[in-house]
Amino acid sequence: MKKYLWILMLVTSFAWAAFGCTSSVVTGVPEGSVLISVYKGTFNGAYNEGSIEIKLYRSPDGSEPCYGNFGEDGSYLNFRGEIKENELQGEILLPLEGTISGTLSSNGESLSGTYKFTVPPYDHGTWQARKQQAAGS
Repeated sequence: MKKYLWILMLVTSFAWAAFGCTSSVVTGVPEGSVLISVYKGTFNGAYNEGSIEIKLYRSPDGSEPCYGNFGEDGSYLNFRGEIKENELQGEILLPLEGTISGTLSSNGESLSGTYKFTVPPYDHGTWQARKQQAAGS
């Protein structure tokens, strides 16, 4: 019985990892979008802490979608969102669903905000990131 449970856990973990690693490909950056900036920083929560990276794009329709990940001990958790009027609103993708929100500074040099997982371990916390790459570089 333990053997079958262990195999089930392994297969489930592999499926979550495979989906999590490819979720930004599945969601896709809108065709014709241009990378505006890359932001890198840290996140800190009740149970987790690590790095955060956000890539901000400008799409042909003028919207500003963003895609990123939380990184902790070699594991990554993807999210996607959009910035409207300097406010970021997004969703954390499987296997740990949740929300991410934040504010783009008036000079465009930093982003900061909060996140919340809506499935166990129900972590929540803050994050901050600074611009690393200017448009066209």
